[in-house]
Amino acid sequence: RHHLPPPEVNVTLGPYTVDFLWRAQRLVVEVDTYGTHGGRAMFDADRRRDAWLKRQGWQPLRVTDQWMDEAPADVASTILALLRA
Repeated sequence: RHHLPPPEVNVTLGPYTVDFLWRAQRLVVEVDTYGTHGGRAMFDADRRRDAWLKRQGWQPLRVTDQWMDEAPADVASTILALLRA
């Protein structure tokens, strides 16, 4: 509905499996829920994952399930802008 190009889904990059990947644009989108990413250990692990991805030349974007539910057009426009950058 928002005309996003289709991503690769659940792709392994190094030691991680990422939720969505646009390989040509080097964009990774991770969808986080508070239930699985709200604790201290996951918070830390997510930051380490993002740092690893950045060191490998990827651009990680974290999107919460709440953001997607409340403002899907905003999420889509953010992804589109990053794909065009």
